Amino acid sequence: MFLVAQKVENRGTINAANGTAGMVGSGQSTDVMVHEVGGKGFAIRVAQLQGEAATGSNRDLPDGEELLNEGSINAAQAELNASGNVYALAIRNSGTIRAKAVVANADGTVRLDGGLGDVINTGKMYAKNAGDDATAAGGKIEVTGQNVTASPESIITAAGGVDAGNGGKVKIDSLDTTIVQGKVDVTAPSAGAKGGKVQLLGERVGLFDGAKVDASGGAGGGTVLVGGDYLGGQTPKAELKDLAKQEAEPVKNAKATVMAETAEIKAEATVNGDGGKIILWSDEYTGFYGDLFARGGAEGGNGGFIETSSKNNLQAIGVGIASAANGIGGLWLLDPANVELTAATANGSFSGGATDPNIFTPEGNSATVNVVTINSSLNSGTSVTIQTGFTGSVQQGNITQATDGAISKTAGDDATLTLQANGSITLTQAITSTSNGLDLILAAGSASNFDTTVVAASAINLQANVTLNGGDLVLNNSGAGGKWDRGALVVGSS
Repeated sequence: MFLVAQKVENRGTINAANGTAGMVGSGQSTDVMVHEVGGKGFAIRVAQLQGEAATGSNRDLPDGEELLNEGSINAAQAELNASGNVYALAIRNSGTIRAKAVVANADGTVRLDGGLGDVINTGKMYAKNAGDDATAAGGKIEVTGQNVTASPESIITAAGGVDAGNGGKVKIDSLDTTIVQGKVDVTAPSAGAKGGKVQLLGERVGLFDGAKVDASGGAGGGTVLVGGDYLGGQTPKAELKDLAKQEAEPVKNAKATVMAETAEIKAEATVNGDGGKIILWSDEYTGFYGDLFARGGAEGGNGGFIETSSKNNLQAIGVGIASAANGIGGLWLLDPANVELTAATANGSFSGGATDPNIFTPEGNSATVNVVTINSSLNSGTSVTIQTGFTGSVQQGNITQATDGAISKTAGDDATLTLQANGSITLTQAITSTSNGLDLILAAGSASNFDTTVVAASAINLQANVTLNGGDLVLNNSGAGGKWDRGALVVGSS
C-alpha cells in the first residue's frame, strides 16, 4: 500500500502486516494521476507540470515538506520516498515506523529517502526480521538525504530479541551533513548473539552531546563506522586483519567527523566473546571528545579494535577502551599527521546545534592527543598505537611531547604503547609503568599506510626517563638522524 501525492501526511495508523507500506512525495510542480489498466488494476503516473500550472500558488508546499509522518506505520517493509530538493525539508518523521518481516530469512526494512532534500527524525523507527520478537534478529534501517538529522528524541533500533537473534543494520548516509543526537541501537541482548552494524556517513558527520550508539552483543560486539572504514579504506595489516576487518562493500569517507564529550559508542561483548570494531575517520579533521568502548566479555573474550584517525588533523581528547576482563586487551589506533602528546585541548572546536551548518572547523594543522586518555586506556589493559603520516612541506609526521605530556601506567594488565612516526620522535617527559609491564615501541622514519616516503633525517630523541616495569623497549629508526638517549632507561621494576 502506497500513499502518493505532491505532499503526503499521516497522522493516523497505516497497517500492511504482510506487505509494504509506503509514502511517496512527488514534489512541487507535479501532478499525480491514478488510472485503470485493462480492468485488472491501476497505475500511478507522475507528470511534471509546466508554466503557470507549475508555479501557481496552489502548488506551493508549506515549509517545502513532502512527507510528514506523525502517526504509526506498521508493515513488513516501510518506505518513505521524496523527490526532494536542496532547499527543502523532504521528510519529517515524528511518529513511529515499524517494519517486521513475515517471510523466513527476510529483513524487516525501513527506508527513508529524502532525495536532494533534508530528512529529520524526531520519532521512532524499528526494524525486525521474521519470527517471534523475543528471538528474531534485528532488521535493516536506511536513511538518506541531503542533510540527515536524528534529534535528541530520536530512537532508531534494529536490535535482536531478548532471548536470541543478532543485531541488525542501520545506515545513515547524507550527501552533506549527518547529525546524530539520539539513540541508535543494533544490540543483541542474548548470551549467544552478536551485535549488528552501524554506518554514519556524509561529507560531515557529527555525534553531538547525548548521542548513544550501541552495537554490543552477548557473544561479541558489532561494528560502528563513523565517517569511514579502517584508515579511510586501507587494507589492514596482516596482524590486524581480524581486529580491523574491512566491510565487503566500500565505505565512503567524511571530510570532517566530530564526536562530542557526552556522546558514546559501544561495541562490546556483554557475556562471553570479543569486543567489536569502532572507527572514527575523516580525510581532513577528526575531533574526538567522547567515549568509545569495545571491551571483551565478562566471562571471556578479547578486547576489540578502536580507531580515531584523520588523514590530516586529529584532536583526540576522548577515551577509547578495548580491555578484556578474562582475555587479551584490544587496540586503540590513532593516525594523524604531526601529533603532540599533551594534557591540553588545542587546534579544534565545534559549535554544535542541529541547525548550524558550520560545525566542523579545525583551527590548526597539528594534532593533539590527550595523555589522560592514553593513560586511561593503558590502565585498562588496552594497547595504544599512534602512527603519523607525512604531508610534505606542511607537516612531516613527527611525534612530540609537551611539558604536560608525561605518560604513566598505574593499573591494569600488560599493555603496549607504540609510537610510529613518518618523521622524528621526541620525548621530553617521563614514560612509566608501576602496574605490570608496559612495552614501548618507538619507530621513527617509518612508512605509514598512506605514505611510503619517509623523512630522511628522522631521529629518536629521548630526553626523559623511561621505566617499563618488566616491559620491552624497542627502538627502530630508518632515518639518518640516529637515536639519542639522554634519560634513564629502566626496563625492569623501578
